[in-house]
Amino acid sequence: MDFAAPAYGLLALPVIVILLLRLRGERKRDEDMRHFAAPHLLPRLTGLRPGIVSRLSLSAAILLLLIAALMRPQWGLLEQERTSAGFDVIFAIDLSRSMLADDLSPSRLAIAKRAVGMALDSLAADRVGIIGFAGTAFTLCPPTSDHDMVNKVLGDLGTGTLPKGGSSLASALEEAGRAFRGTAAGGRLLVLLSDGEDHGGDMDRAIAGLRQEGVAVMAVLTGTPAGGLMVLPDGSYVKDRQGAVVMSRADISSLKLIDPSATVISADRPDLEGRISASRAVLHASVHKEVRHRSAERYYVPLAAALAIWCLGLLLPGGRFES
Repeated sequence: MDFAAPAYGLLALPVIVILLLRLRGERKRDEDMRHFAAPHLLPRLTGLRPGIVSRLSLSAAILLLLIAALMRPQWGLLEQERTSAGFDVIFAIDLSRSMLADDLSPSRLAIAKRAVGMALDSLAADRVGIIGFAGTAFTLCPPTSDHDMVNKVLGDLGTGTLPKGGSSLASALEEAGRAFRGTAAGGRLLVLLSDGEDHGGDMDRAIAGLRQEGVAVMAVLTGTPAGGLMVLPDGSYVKDRQGAVVMSRADISSLKLIDPSATVISADRPDLEGRISASRAVLHASVHKEVRHRSAERYYVPLAAALAIWCLGLLLPGGRFES
């Protein structure tokens, strides 16, 4: 069992303290009566007043149950089916080591992640997914309307996310085809961000497969032809086998094979929103259903118990609670 608002539990402390103080006061009253009452009257005057313990306990129980209701206890899961019209957008992000190059400061990968993060603001009504690729590709976040999850996955991306090095654009395209198979037809957009480095693969077949599935592809170059040095996390530079520092130069030609209108983003203004909006304008939004699970609210359980105890208190001598 979880509580959605556990901070309200602090209200129980003064209730318990007041209950203990009241009981202590009643016991002190009992002791005082023993000093001032005649011995033959003690059996009738000493001892806590009839029913006061019960009334105090019930009053405290009601307050504690009301506090428990405010804490919003939750257990069990509820399914919610959500139907909405929108687009399915998947970002395929190059995670190869060349994305550490500093020709886009602080690195190509950092600028690519920033660009995707900024683009998410314009995709509030759409489902978004993330694919990471290097020598292989993997769907790190299937298309979802939970953008908090997308942001979390995006923040964790790094060149060590995937085990196999290298850079295969064909693998990214093929993985995108698999990821889009679980989405509704229409309104499918793949945004591929890479420095253009490619170590081979049958891109033609992968591109044809995406077109057959009705997936629009938008390619974005992250890097410059002038290139930059690849800075490792420890501050050192990537070197070749002879110990020479390696320069990585971005190449848009391979991306032009995927998207003839491939463009370049800059470190100063890594803006994807404009191109994404233009791509969406020629697509048709798809209607998709999404089943989401949430914890079931059970606040009514302690609330009902408090009401039952209140009704029980009406049956006590005097018909009221102790205040």
